[in-house]
Amino acid sequence: RLSPHGTVSVTTQKRFDLIVYGATGFTGRLACEYLQDKYHHGNGNGNTVSWAMAGRSKEKLEALRSSLGLGEEIPIIVADAKDAGAMDEL
Repeated sequence: RLSPHGTVSVTTQKRFDLIVYGATGFTGRLACEYLQDKYHHGNGNGNTVSWAMAGRSKEKLEALRSSLGLGEEIPIIVADAKDAGAMDEL
């Protein structure tokens, strides 16, 4: 379930077609830019992909989402790769 700020806890039951873990890194940002370009609503191509951005820092993920012009319809999942349980939940 989304919070009022568009974040999802790792215990959520919602499933996504794709989760970009490490979204704030170089390659992750490129992946998010591609998804924003190809699948963000209003792009006119008719394709839809349910995706979320994930990583360790909520603040960095929120900044990235904002810089890409994305709103809370693209969820943020905060999880640490050192936490096996959090990774399993993804």
